[in-house]
Amino acid sequence: ILGIYVWKAKRNNPLNIAFGIFCLFVSLWIFFNFLWGIYQTSSLILISTYIVAPFIFISMFAWVNYIYRPKLSFKLKLLIWAAVVFNVVIGLFSLPSKLLIINVQNRFEFSTGPIFPLFTAYFIVLLLAFFIYYFYEYKHASLDLKKSLNIITAGVTLSALIGITVSFILPNFGYVNLA
Repeated sequence: ILGIYVWKAKRNNPLNIAFGIFCLFVSLWIFFNFLWGIYQTSSLILISTYIVAPFIFISMFAWVNYIYRPKLSFKLKLLIWAAVVFNVVIGLFSLPSKLLIINVQNRFEFSTGPIFPLFTAYFIVLLLAFFIYYFYEYKHASLDLKKSLNIITAGVTLSALIGITVSFILPNFGYVNLA
């Protein structure tokens, strides 16, 4: 709802559009996690949850860029499109197959597929690229903008570290049952 409200305030503002898209992907991720809590043996829902997560950070690249400047640079456009294409390809190959998730017994017991380590590496590289870009832009921001972005930085960092640890790193070592 926040994303829609911000977008409707200035529909043509790229910052508002990027924030709205970011909120959409966060909402989809939350929705798939909610469904995963109900339908705990559905590998389709679990894979969908994993596939949506990188789109959150992809949309954050654009959102952070628009905070600082009115247009995306060519390099950032290229990075965003490469990440989107890679994520879509992984999703298209993973949904009908057992490449990302092999099987699901219940919410806390599932087996990862052969491309899960690659997907984990991709997600971590995407996250690191975001933080490098973010801190580079942050370094050149005005003092007022830095103050307001400190809260965003803390929230994103905490969420990312917990999410990556529980959802990506631990399953690579067979730790999926955290109950």
